[in-house]
Amino acid sequence: MTAPTGKVAKANAQVSIAKKAKKGKAQVTVKAAGIKTVTGVVAITIGKKTVTGKLTAKSKGKVTIALPKKLQGSKKVTVTFRGNAQVNKATKTTKVKITK
Repeated sequence: MTAPTGKVAKANAQVSIAKKAKKGKAQVTVKAAGIKTVTGVVAITIGKKTVTGKLTAKSKGKVTIALPKKLQGSKKVTVTFRGNAQVNKATKTTKVKITK
């Protein structure tokens, strides 16, 4: 008897970011159906600047990322979860109000 050789489908990720980034820090949440804790790298891009944070098993799908200094006001941001072996990558673009 042989084991099945088909590929296992990856879960689709859902990325969200808080509408306000207090003290220049943005809170990002990544969820995926069927996955208890999502792990991997999250990137936030504002203009030409990109900052990253890492989701760990302890973080329970949430990560707080320090944004580039000197940014204030309402900014268009792109949040990207880069994916892993179990979860597909996901991207979301939205506006975030950045305060000091």
